[in-house]
Amino acid sequence: MFGKQRMGSLVGIQLLAIFFTFIATCFAVTLEEELYTQAAQNLQKGNYAEAIDGFDRVILRNGAKYPEAYFSRGMALYRKLIVDVPQSGINDISQVLSADKKALLVKAIADYTKAVGISPRYAQAYNGRGLAYHAQGNFDKAIADFTRAIKLDALLAAAYVNRGISYQMKNTWDKAKADFDKAISLDPTSVEAFIRLFSLPSSVMSADQGAASVTNAIAIFPEDPRIYIASGQMNQSKGNTDQALMDFNKAITLNQKDSNAYISRGMLYAFMKDYDKALADFDKVIEIDPRPSMGYAGKAFISQAKGNSSQAIKEYTQAIGIDQTRGDLYSSRANLYLLAGEYDKARADMFEAQRLGFSVSTAFISELENRSSNRR
Repeated sequence: MFGKQRMGSLVGIQLLAIFFTFIATCFAVTLEEELYTQAAQNLQKGNYAEAIDGFDRVILRNGAKYPEAYFSRGMALYRKLIVDVPQSGINDISQVLSADKKALLVKAIADYTKAVGISPRYAQAYNGRGLAYHAQGNFDKAIADFTRAIKLDALLAAAYVNRGISYQMKNTWDKAKADFDKAISLDPTSVEAFIRLFSLPSSVMSADQGAASVTNAIAIFPEDPRIYIASGQMNQSKGNTDQALMDFNKAITLNQKDSNAYISRGMLYAFMKDYDKALADFDKVIEIDPRPSMGYAGKAFISQAKGNSSQAIKEYTQAIGIDQTRGDLYSSRANLYLLAGEYDKARADMFEAQRLGFSVSTAFISELENRSSNRR
């Protein structure tokens, strides 16, 4: 009897152990899902540091079961590095990324690679890695990943848009146009696809086609200032400055706080040599948000165009004070220092621009060396 009671007790204990193990397992899964949900919410809100920390915790607990965690952490890393980059979307931003931001790209690529390693048919992860490769300036690898994403999910309109932009950067205009057209056929509400169509050269986008695309886009997005900005940029590139000005004015009417509209109009005024109006627009950019460097960079360009090099240097210095990651700003100031005969400062800015990955022209380097040697 005692033996049977003891055996029964042991069986009961074993059943309890199994039960508590099951409960603990369920709790662990629930906790991971909760951590992932919180991290995803932070990602959506733009709290990238908190999102990355949350995905770290999910991966630490059981990353092998969560390719989504690697994908999402990669996305958070990518968005963190482009949040204050002056270009929008996935233009060629490799020229203006600091070493720190380039390091984030490497981490993002590693996360996307881990995600597709766990789940080889993860189309969104290939699309994400393609974005990161594009940001590195590695357009061939980007195109390969976007193509892989499309093969896995032929309805993924974003992958067509992204591949089209990579083709743009390689001047493969016909393939770019085909991808933007396909994206619009899959998703007629893809603002980015319409905007990219407007930026294509006349060799693949005739004036009539461009006008038709603008008409279609405005019919679909009549209150979206981005469409009018893109239309204005297209018209400016084709020499239709009056229409471009009307487009930028319309964008500003729709959203008087859209700094991109003022930047675009300011650049158009600068092209028209209406420097006072251009300066007013760049001042408005700074008034709306003084944190980006574009307003001061625009003012510097105007001062330089008006022959006021000393003022331009001050304004480039203000722009650099806001954003030390833009090699183009250092390069522009280096040119002014060269003209002013301040060769040591020109050389320092040249080295900084190169360190940041900006390609300094050989003509500038030769001129700097010639002038420096003549001074000695």
